[in-house]
Amino acid sequence: MGVERLTQLLRESADRVPVPDLAPAAWTRAARIRRRRRRVTVAAAAVASVLAIAVALPLGLRPVDRAPVAPTPAVTAPANVIDRMPSPLPARDIGLPRTPELRTDAEDLSDRPVTRAVALYERATGGSSPGDVYVLGSDGAIRRLDTVRLGYATDALKAPRLPLQPTSLSPDGRSAAFPQLDKLVVVDLTTAKTDAIPVPGFNMTVRWRSAGAVLVGQPGGTYLVDLRRRVASALPADLSPLDVVGDEPLLELGTGALREWTVTGARPLDQTDLDSRAVAPYVMSRWSGPAWQRGDLVARAAVSGGGEGLVAVVDLRTAAVVRLLVLGARADQVDGTALGWLDARTVLLRTGRDGVVAWNVSTGSLSTVATAFDGAVAIASR
Repeated sequence: MGVERLTQLLRESADRVPVPDLAPAAWTRAARIRRRRRRVTVAAAAVASVLAIAVALPLGLRPVDRAPVAPTPAVTAPANVIDRMPSPLPARDIGLPRTPELRTDAEDLSDRPVTRAVALYERATGGSSPGDVYVLGSDGAIRRLDTVRLGYATDALKAPRLPLQPTSLSPDGRSAAFPQLDKLVVVDLTTAKTDAIPVPGFNMTVRWRSAGAVLVGQPGGTYLVDLRRRVASALPADLSPLDVVGDEPLLELGTGALREWTVTGARPLDQTDLDSRAVAPYVMSRWSGPAWQRGDLVARAAVSGGGEGLVAVVDLRTAAVVRLLVLGARADQVDGTALGWLDARTVLLRTGRDGVVAWNVSTGSLSTVATAFDGAVAIASR
């Protein structure tokens, strides 16, 4: 058989075999390849987006979507930082007598000195000389201070002021300081011994700076009294002992600002404006009585621009008023005085109507711890 005859027979056989339709299989395979490529592309894009976000966020950038969705705001109720005096106040026992019995026949301090004093009392007599000072010891007994006769603390106009100040009792309860004309009287309550250190001028206020130093305020300036050396040195700055807290630097809570001072400096080291936004619309137009520090907080009484009595708590780190107690506008409410801290959360204050009150600055709860007292009282601030 020749080659030409063999080629002819193969063509005839091929013509009788049906031709398979390969187009559907090809389209199916092509579609499968496209879908696989699309999945790979989308996955790669997602990874790239995640990487881009991870890089951008630490740099302070914010990824932008094609259709940004506004986040749902968190619903939080602002804390109420403005408290008001309830009526009537619940009673609380902190170890102070509800009504102190200040009797002239009380036991003399010289006969039975205290280990530590909890409070000092002096009744207002209205006479030509002030009454006796009484010492409440940690044992609960009241003694009469008998080793010194105190006169009124006066200014140049002879306006009398009781020698017992809210700041007279040392923080450890072992000593008491009394401003007197041309001198500072210091009593060791554990021995009843008295010392009179010369401080020329009309001495009006005192502030314990340490166990061995007292600030004495006058209308025209302030002295730092070294009790061990018995030396009084005038401060170059015009500071009131009632305005300052702390050791070094001194922190002055003045009108509208918090200032830092050194004892030897004539100008403040720093000044920060007081932030009262949290207690708006109340503004402390003037401070009243001494400031008291506990940690980063300072408590002090004030009077608002509208004439209402206030007690404010200021955070020393931010110079912001973080809690406020509104006493009221009546005469016996406006004249409030902070007496110190009972503990890390509780401020003791005195009002004419409700006596000595404990105010929890964390919860805002209030309670009365002693009845109203016509005179002066000092409590050891803890």
